[in-house]
Amino acid sequence: MASILHDIYKADAWLVKTLKKIGHDMDHSIESIQILEDLISAEIENGEPLPNGFFSKHYGWKVFCFSSYIGETIIQITDSAKWNTNDTDPQGEIEIELESANGMRMWPGQRVLKRIMEGEENNLFHYTQYAIKNMQQDSDVPQDYRRRIIAKPKPWWKFW
Repeated sequence: MASILHDIYKADAWLVKTLKKIGHDMDHSIESIQILEDLISAEIENGEPLPNGFFSKHYGWKVFCFSSYIGETIIQITDSAKWNTNDTDPQGEIEIELESANGMRMWPGQRVLKRIMEGEENNLFHYTQYAIKNMQQDSDVPQDYRRRIIAKPKPWWKFW
């Protein structure tokens, strides 16, 4: 069983690849978050996925992918935030937390769900913009706030 942190990296990569296929360059810039916002506006109506739309299949996975992408964007831009995950929490994918070196905490999974359920007032672009502004740290960032890279596991059939 993979860890939630491993799943975050996988979900982020899946979203980048999938949206590229439909013409969106997901480069982890603040501007790319607007693509997610626009996709929710176009594909969700009254908190429900449109039939045969982007969210009509694998809804939970796609919400997790959006959350992962937002968090990874914040981490890459600020370089002073990290993931806090709990692999034993049954709601762990929704409760993924970003923590900055200055002590600020945010929960992108909860925000994506709020955006879907409650609408535009929970705009993901503005949320991400706020996070980047307030999680940025000009002074030295402790080493434990630097990116943790998880090596991709080798397929079971490769022995070298």
